[in-house]
Amino acid sequence: MSWNIFEKLKTVFMKVTQILVKLFKKTNKSTSLTPVSNVIATPTAHYEGVQTATIIAIPTNIAKAVVNCCLKNRIDLAEAIFRGFGYGNTKIVVTEKEIIAETSSGIVLLDPSKYRLSEL
Repeated sequence: MSWNIFEKLKTVFMKVTQILVKLFKKTNKSTSLTPVSNVIATPTAHYEGVQTATIIAIPTNIAKAVVNCCLKNRIDLAEAIFRGFGYGNTKIVVTEKEIIAETSSGIVLLDPSKYRLSEL
């Protein structure tokens, strides 16, 4: 797998994060954070034996951007776990079955079937 594709994914992630940080500063609201569902009580989640990255807060738009980039470039989403994508203290783990994000309320499992390619 080409590192060039992963660099593109990282660039998309960073740009989206920067835009959202600016928006958060202007509005001073956290309404863009992912809705909490299926919260896991443990501080670190394991997905199919792989320890996930730590995530401080993850806006839905970042999750969509990462999934979109993976789909467009035919990247195995599970491989993103091992690449350590992140911007500052914000990281996301994406697999073929779910998007794993950690918010202040806990670790959130998002169903990627909600993010179809046409919607991204």
